Amino acid sequence: MDKEKFAKAVFELALEINGGTVRRNGKGHPTAFCNYSGHINRIDVDVHPTGWVADDEPDRFYFSLDDDDDEAKLLQEYHRLSMYAVKLWRDAQHD
Repeated sequence: MDKEKFAKAVFELALEINGGTVRRNGKGHPTAFCNYSGHINRIDVDVHPTGWVADDEPDRFYFSLDDDDDEAKLLQEYHRLSMYAVKLWRDAQHD
């Protein structure tokens, strides 16, 4: 697996969750935050399903890109985030 391409796919999915627009305090639209920690080679994705609000706990997804880590775990977590995103999009269509 090309870890750089995988990382880009994670960031692209987070951008899609945001819908390509600025998300502000709890406006009812999902808001995703991505953080890459180079010192541990990990991407963290936090998603606030109804928009960011201070002190609200997000739904969290972790992607450790270390060479020693199991690719199956990465793919499983990516699938979990993808299915979560699909649910958010479906829910938004029904609002």
